[in-house]
Amino acid sequence: MARLRKIPQRLASAPARLASLSGGEGRSRTKARLTFSPWRAWYNTARWRALRWEILTEAAFTCRMCGRVEGNTSQLVADHKVPHRGDEALFWDRANLQCLCKSCHDSVKQSEERAQPQAASPAPMARPDWFRPVHVPLTIVVGPPGAGKSTWVRAAAGPDDLVICFEQITRRLLGIDRLNAEEGDRRIGDVLRERNAMLGDLMRTSARGRWPRAWLILTEPRADHRQWWADRLRPERIVVLATPEAECVRRCQADAAAGDRRKAGIAAVVARWWADYGPRPGEVVIAPPHPGVGAKSRG
Repeated sequence: MARLRKIPQRLASAPARLASLSGGEGRSRTKARLTFSPWRAWYNTARWRALRWEILTEAAFTCRMCGRVEGNTSQLVADHKVPHRGDEALFWDRANLQCLCKSCHDSVKQSEERAQPQAASPAPMARPDWFRPVHVPLTIVVGPPGAGKSTWVRAAAGPDDLVICFEQITRRLLGIDRLNAEEGDRRIGDVLRERNAMLGDLMRTSARGRWPRAWLILTEPRADHRQWWADRLRPERIVVLATPEAECVRRCQADAAAGDRRKAGIAAVVARWWADYGPRPGEVVIAPPHPGVGAKSRG
């Protein structure tokens, strides 16, 4: 019994020892993270704090994804649109920063970033659950590679309209014409993230005074996927450019011969689009010739 009475005294000293071990291990982990990821220390500099404040104030403390105005600035994040992954120039690039609320950053953005290495076009980024109806008249234009989607939109859009085009975003962010999903290029996630942020802007009521109309260019051969976009964004219309398979392949091959970065197996990609294509009631289907389509497809 005498030994039993000593047990509580021994247990009482355990928390102190555990806390000491925990603190030491925590400091070791922090040191290891800074050793192997020295860019983490950039977040603790006065330069970053000043830059973060500029991004938040320029955004009027408004989350670019959900449109919420957050008065508690500790709940706002100066987020990197394209993950910097230790690239110092990209880390400090003001144009690569946006204001997000902590909820969107932690739940939506980080889930996208975790999903990105799994596939070139992961579903959470290709069709995010947080999308909702837009506040600007929107036309979605779909079709296979080589259908002439970008050319058709250029001919139809007004000078002040917003055009959301994967290839245009690729050129602006990465300085190249195309990325190939078939090759598993992980930078596709970076482009999708920027595209989603642009669509997020249209979901804010303030978008009504910024753009007369908006145009979104997609591929989406499946009717159920196009229905998803219709249900989420509530566009005015969805236009399908039903350019025949042989003509799409001819245009893509002509583009490649002219120096465009087309995948060597583009014919198989076009064939798969047409194999997956299904009509959907209420859509506008345009077969060639359609206005504005020239020698180069660009879409």
